[in-house]
Amino acid sequence: MKHVFALAFGILFLSFASYSQADCAGVEGGSALIDDCGDCHQAYVYNFITHAVTFVDVAD
Repeated sequence: MKHVFALAFGILFLSFASYSQADCAGVEGGSALIDDCGDCHQAYVYNFITHAVTFVDVAD
């Protein structure tokens, strides 16, 4: 009985461990956030030399 319980718990844990939610921009595991006004903002990197903006889906 202990083995069945351990197996069921392991399967349940693994099914939730790989689950990631979509952020407000619709990217799975993304880093976009909603501000106080309700607008969705995605993370970006700004290049001070070229003044180019590169949007980042997942900021690790």
